[in-house]
Amino acid sequence: MWQRLALLLVALLTTSLPGFADEGRVVAVYFSSPHCPYCALVSERDLDPLQATHQDTLRLVTIDTSTPEGSALLEQVWSTLDVPRSRRGVPTILLGDELLVGAREIPERLPGLFREAQAAGGLGLPSLPGLEEHAASSRPSRVQEPSVLGRVQNDVPGNYVAIALMAILIVLALASIPPGRWQEDLSARTPRSIKILVAAVGLGAALYLSWGETTQQDLVCGPIGQCNVVQHSDMAMLWGLGPLAVMGAIGYAIILGIYLFGWFGPERLARWTPAVLLLLSGPGFLFSILLTFWQPFVIGATCTWCLISAITMTLTCLLSLGPGRSQIRSLLKSKAP
Repeated sequence: MWQRLALLLVALLTTSLPGFADEGRVVAVYFSSPHCPYCALVSERDLDPLQATHQDTLRLVTIDTSTPEGSALLEQVWSTLDVPRSRRGVPTILLGDELLVGAREIPERLPGLFREAQAAGGLGLPSLPGLEEHAASSRPSRVQEPSVLGRVQNDVPGNYVAIALMAILIVLALASIPPGRWQEDLSARTPRSIKILVAAVGLGAALYLSWGETTQQDLVCGPIGQCNVVQHSDMAMLWGLGPLAVMGAIGYAIILGIYLFGWFGPERLARWTPAVLLLLSGPGFLFSILLTFWQPFVIGATCTWCLISAITMTLTCLLSLGPGRSQIRSLLKSKAP
């Protein structure tokens, strides 16, 4: 706490530094990397328009974290503000003692914080060794779109795990296309309690992701992955319809409800639960392959909880594949003229 207060006090005192804190001017430090796809998004979508609107009062100092000096400065900010590892990434903006991280938090909070600082008479450049030398640029430079390999290298070994899982999911999807005896045997030999447990684990992962999505809280990702980078990405929203994690939680809740209906419901209707489960989990399985692809190759970061959800959805689909396919085929034959 004292470190935060000290940094804020120094930031306020440095409003007298020449060229950085004229009356009413607000200085923000922008940490970005040319290998970060969401740095380019934040620069073009959020910072450029804000800078154009407030060009006389807002100054953005860009720090390239791909350089040793820029990386050291960001490490120093993290250490000074005692930033948890789950929030250590780019794009990051330092405004006084406020640290904004990610392509969602920056546009949500920066305009309001800027107005507050401007109303308070301005906010200068934080006093960090070496920061003034990097302050020659008055606005963030446009970040180059990273290559696919560059995105994959952003999160090692998390992205490598995602790629390996994606390959396994694709093999399983291809193996599931032709009907096989193993599909019936897998479902018959797996206890109902295990099937419910798999769906419950998926629901738990989806609920945790939903909590982070709706409360804007940081997630605990584990030894690999960058869950919060994924949560702050556009992938977290399902085509603008709503948080993807919430949609997943609803889907898993329905799947669990169907399992329970098959266990306790009337036998005449409960016997069709494999077909209903397959119709729900089949598209979910295919969509999981797409989401697993997006993480290393589009976002450049991997969410461990997302991988867990992909695994549980795959297992749910495979466990209902044999009897579900047989029931659907039987129903179609009975409806045929």
